[in-house]
Amino acid sequence: MKSRALLILLLSFLLADLVLIASGLQEFRWWTKPFLMPILLGYFWFLTIEKKKIRNNYLIFAILFSFLGDVFLLFQNGILFGLAEFLLAHIFYCLIFYRKKQGNRRFDFLAVILIYLIFLLSFLWNSLGSMQIPVVVYALTVATMLYFALCTKNRLLAVGALLFVISDSALSVELFKHQAVFLRLLVMLTYVLGQLFLVKGIVETSKAITTQNVCEQ
Repeated sequence: MKSRALLILLLSFLLADLVLIASGLQEFRWWTKPFLMPILLGYFWFLTIEKKKIRNNYLIFAILFSFLGDVFLLFQNGILFGLAEFLLAHIFYCLIFYRKKQGNRRFDFLAVILIYLIFLLSFLWNSLGSMQIPVVVYALTVATMLYFALCTKNRLLAVGALLFVISDSALSVELFKHQAVFLRLLVMLTYVLGQLFLVKGIVETSKAITTQNVCEQ
């Protein structure tokens, strides 16, 4: 199956990227990091075909903006542009999860997320400088994404969103507070696995293709 081959390829590129990070060979990550999201997009594309599910176009945009974010963050002065691209990716994830949410509002989820958000921003605040407002906007968007994901009551989406939040949190600490190899490793590991879980969860919760759907397409 093509999706399985692409999954193996994705994990291979992730492993190679982690090795480069651990070895301090940042300049060679141009040969690994920019390929992660295109491979994931291919995996998503073929997975929907094999599972006979309707393709979610919002997810395509989320992955594409994530790819652009990955590329911008490879540049030393690309932080603001990278955050902007990931902000757009999270907005598309918010739209996806909002449509899939089930049941009533969960204020317990919201309270826990807000407490964590306040703690993280308080920890980073004095180190943000001119990036305070952009980081607050970004953090609120990520928190909204996580809340909507939890409200879908889908385990894959919940785990994927949580991993994405861990990745963004570790990235913010690494960018603005303390640079460390283990933080870079944590960022990439949770980021790629989080995106993978989100893709699998979105495909799982998508409607199956019917004869009527095929005719409409």
